[in-house]
Amino acid sequence: MDDRTELHWRYLKDNLDHSRHHEVLRAAGTNIIVAVSTGGFAVIGFDRCISSSDLPLVAFLFCLGVFGSLFAVAQTERAARHYARARALRDEIDRSGIGTDFAGFKQIGDTAHEAKHPRLSRLKLVLFWVSIHASVSVLAGLVFLLWLLGGTCAP
Repeated sequence: MDDRTELHWRYLKDNLDHSRHHEVLRAAGTNIIVAVSTGGFAVIGFDRCISSSDLPLVAFLFCLGVFGSLFAVAQTERAARHYARARALRDEIDRSGIGTDFAGFKQIGDTAHEAKHPRLSRLKLVLFWVSIHASVSVLAGLVFLLWLLGGTCAP
């Protein structure tokens, strides 16, 4: 293997590692946001009523859900950028003619996978990540709506 191909391999691996790092950050951020929001909703519901003193926490949880949605999208975009770079490098290694056929292997694997999972393979995972965070904002909005409709505490 020549030096140029070796450099391509190293840069490909570096980009795959960076892509995986962004996926790990997205998962860790989601876990933290889910834990914090769960605790926040538990505090709001602890006394079984929604009072005006709960509103700052409701606002925080709403903002946390919005932040989480944006964070998930940003981390997904960063991971996709590094993966696109790795894919371009893989294609360049294929063109170098050192006996690999990554494109062929990819096509075989993708075809088999899509035949086995025709509907699931079309789903975008970023929608699932964003929906986790969006549900925090929606739930906070519902809590605020309950407060507006008179879901306050009895004297």
